[in-house]
Amino acid sequence: LLSTNNYILKNKDTFAQILVFQPSPLVKEWSQEYYDALAAIKEGYAIYKDFQNLDESLALMNKAIASAPFVMDGYFSKAQLLSKAQKNDQIVTVLEEAFAKVVDIDWGTEARARAMLARAYLSQNKEYLGYNQYLWLQRNRRIVNKNDLKEALDFITHFQERN
Repeated sequence: LLSTNNYILKNKDTFAQILVFQPSPLVKEWSQEYYDALAAIKEGYAIYKDFQNLDESLALMNKAIASAPFVMDGYFSKAQLLSKAQKNDQIVTVLEEAFAKVVDIDWGTEARARAMLARAYLSQNKEYLGYNQYLWLQRNRRIVNKNDLKEALDFITHFQERN
């Protein structure tokens, strides 16, 4: 049983081998609440795609958040829909709440959410707050898509030149 997520081979054999480890007791199966949230998210996206009904889609994202407030998926999905409607003030509210409530976030989702939050802050002329989100993206570049990373680095450079 590993006590960390790292394992260093002691014998450096020259042939390939498969190492099988017992899963950590900290790894748990997803809860029913999480499955319910995923179903609400999927339904919300389908309604938006098929009918362009933002209100009904957002209601389903709210249901997802209520089902599993401890995961980022519902918040991020709601923010994505709000982004399509260019409701940047609501994106800020949703993602700030998410970052305050959700402790353990998938790296890729966190990077996309921070890029979205940075853009929403900038749309409200909150440059310093956008700058902080872009700094996070730059520091965690290994998990950030190249377009968001370029956007972040360009903004950071221009922001630092002006200030």
